Formats: sequence, structure tokens, C-alpha cells
Amino acid sequence: STFMPSCRHLLGGHVVHSCPPFASHGEPGTSVLSMAATGKASVARFAQGKQVAERDHQGKMLLGSQLLISALIALPLEQLEVDGTVLSMFHAPSAAAVKIVGKVVLLSGCILAVSGVFDLGDALEALPTPRAGSSLKSSGAYSFVRHPMYAGVIWGCIGATLITGSSVRVVLVLLLFVILTAKMDFEEKLLRDAHGHLNVDSYIKEVPYRLLPPFY
Repeated sequence: STFMPSCRHLLGGHVVHSCPPFASHGEPGTSVLSMAATGKASVARFAQGKQVAERDHQGKMLLGSQLLISALIALPLEQLEVDGTVLSMFHAPSAAAVKIVGKVVLLSGCILAVSGVFDLGDALEALPTPRAGSSLKSSGAYSFVRHPMYAGVIWGCIGATLITGSSVRVVLVLLLFVILTAKMDFEEKLLRDAHGHLNVDSYIKEVPYRLLPPFY
């Protein structure tokens, strides 16, 4: 006779031990759990990859919009304004003073942007995504404003607008400000994910201005 639960056979008075056919392949329950864990891990990797792709796409769209508007501002738009520029409404001395202020703002923006690049160092990225393993920058230009490179861009564009008096540039600078605000919101969210909410919130309290102290 055969007694399967104890895996024994009686043959010629001798007891011979054996195992059920499935024993060599492991417990069925263990295989199911292993397959479930593998499937769960695959789904998690897929979701993470999709999230990274969406994040990179949003970063590229914001960067592309910033570069496009900045390039338009750099064009000689004042030559296209038939009725003259905004400066034509001022007397000559006042118009000259506005141009001087514009040159100072433009130069300051260039210095601030370059300082931000050097202070960021190896952590510099084209997209807003923080580089893996980089630390949260809070010294140098980053102790003055939280986004010195963006501040340099907007300051430079404001300076060019004041120098030329172009009314078209005024509209473009406002549009650029909206784009940079969205980009800064996006970047600070990524910084919180990379460096922790407490660290980033502490830095924001320490350096409350994004672009232009003491206004914003």
C-alpha cells in the first residue's frame, strides 16, 4: 500500500523513503508569492520610469519656452516699432538716464547669472532636475537669491528693455517672468524630493527672495 502524506512505500518488508513529485520543485505557495513580488516590482519600475519621463518632458518644455522668449528679447525689436519706442515719450535727459539704469541692470544680471553658474559647479544641469548626489547650494550667489541664474536672465532682459525702450520687450519680459515662476515652482518641488522638505524649507526661510530682493 502507499501512504503519500508520510512519503513511505513498503517493498519486500523494507521501508523506502521518497517524496511527492512536486517536492523537488519547492512549495507551490512560495512560487506564487515569488511571482507576485516580481510582478509588483516590475509595475513599480514602470511607474517610476513613467514619472521620470513626465518630469523630464515638463523640464524640457519649460527650458525651451525660456530660451525662446529670451531669444526674442535679444532681437532688435525696437526697429520694428513704427511709432517709436517707449523712450520717445521721455525728454532726452530722462531717456538717457533710463538707458544708464538699463545698462547697470543688464550688467548686474550678467554678473549674477555667471556667479550662479560657478557656485553651482559640477551640480549644474540644463534641466531643472537636480543632479544625483549633489548637495543643496546655499552659499555665494545662492545666499542672495534662491535662483541666481534665473534672476540674471530676467535682470538682463529688463536691462535690455530699459536700454531700447521697446514696448514689445515689456510684454515678452512679463511672459518670461511667468515662465520662470513656473520653472522655479517645478524646481523647488524637485529639490524637496531630492534633499528633503525640511532642508529646503529651512533654506527658503534663510533666503526668502527668488529673483529680486526685497520684492520677490
